[in-house]
Amino acid sequence: MRLIGLIIFLYSTSWTWGQTLPQTMELGLAQFGQQHFLGASASFQRVIFFDSLGQYAPQAQWHLAKCLAAMRKTAPALLAFDQAKALASSSLDINDIALDKAEYLIRQKDWLKALVELYQLQGLSPDQSKLAEYLKGTALFATNDLDKAHYAFAQVVPENKHAQLDSIFQEARKKLNPKRVRRAELWSLFVPGSGQFISGNLKGGINSLLLVGGLGYLYYNTVNTYGLMSGVMTVFPLFARYHAGGMENAGLSMSQRQERLRSTYFDQIVHLVPTKD
Repeated sequence: MRLIGLIIFLYSTSWTWGQTLPQTMELGLAQFGQQHFLGASASFQRVIFFDSLGQYAPQAQWHLAKCLAAMRKTAPALLAFDQAKALASSSLDINDIALDKAEYLIRQKDWLKALVELYQLQGLSPDQSKLAEYLKGTALFATNDLDKAHYAFAQVVPENKHAQLDSIFQEARKKLNPKRVRRAELWSLFVPGSGQFISGNLKGGINSLLLVGGLGYLYYNTVNTYGLMSGVMTVFPLFARYHAGGMENAGLSMSQRQERLRSTYFDQIVHLVPTKD
């Protein structure tokens, strides 16, 4: 079986042995452009392996990292980005690779690692600096560090749109305040369903109000009819359970509302950022 596998492998790759490094590199770039990332990664790996002079290896390593990222092979992709930085011959290339790595980390929602990568950058070109600030703003906004995110986006949004940017962040600071989750829970503690109502979860609020309110009324009647002990032993456990569940659901509803609002605010911010022609 091993012999058969070796024969198949040699047959499938034999047409590439006669290629020169430039031809293999060109093939990899063509495959990459066509989004054939598996084939492209194989071409780039051959270039890296056979390029003893290091003429094509830096670019091949960088594109290999992009291929692995596109194929969602996170750990190999991050390692390949670091290896590409080590092979890069100029600080501008190193910064471009680091920015690609940070952008990939952001797509993976690994905000903190992306920020570590971005804050290590030095000697940026004007275009690189703008991209770095945009990526910083994105990661900081996702982690709710709104003041720093505001500053970062202000570096890339034109001055004539700063008033709009300020308005968006003013609203975001109010609506995305983490304390609002706790407030929604406290509202539901005192008035069942009210936390869901202020979170925009009308159906959940009505259900909680009717269920907890009904159990509260049943508990009151049971105590009046059969005594406190009977009410505590029969109805109160259900009342306490659903009351606590209503508070938890109110906090969850507010958290979900904030995430929807975060997405809305981010879209508004992105529309203020000029695009390249």
